[in-house]
Amino acid sequence: MPDFNKDIDPSNFADFDFGFELVDGPPEPQKTEPAEPISVDTSAIDGRLETLENKIGNVLSILSLNDSNDDIKRAIEEQGSYINTAVNEFELKKTQLERDYERKIEEVENLILPLLVNLTKNPEREYIRWPNRAASVQAQINKILKVTRGNGD
Repeated sequence: MPDFNKDIDPSNFADFDFGFELVDGPPEPQKTEPAEPISVDTSAIDGRLETLENKIGNVLSILSLNDSNDDIKRAIEEQGSYINTAVNEFELKKTQLERDYERKIEEVENLILPLLVNLTKNPEREYIRWPNRAASVQAQINKILKVTRGNGD
């Protein structure tokens, strides 16, 4: 026994159980029954997997070409051309939409501002006489909806 244990009597600790025991080696693996095969429904992702496989196949075919450097360069340039065309079309559509929205906003302003300007005339008068205002306001609402939604219904 090492020196630090010379005054310790291990029999005094027989009542203390810490839940472990000393063994000569690792425990024998327990035999388990073979697991049943697992069945998974992959129908929801089969189409996407097929698309992915096709894309991977296309990439591998590009890489396996005999004159691969030129062919890869040509394929990348072709894809770049398609992307540039798409970006240009997007920019053109964006510009058209911006012009369309600006025109519609201006039309709405032209429909609303006259009413507001007329309401500010003669601010010293408390009362406003406005015969047939329901029909007049509804007509203006229909004009605004025609500009903003494409119909006045």
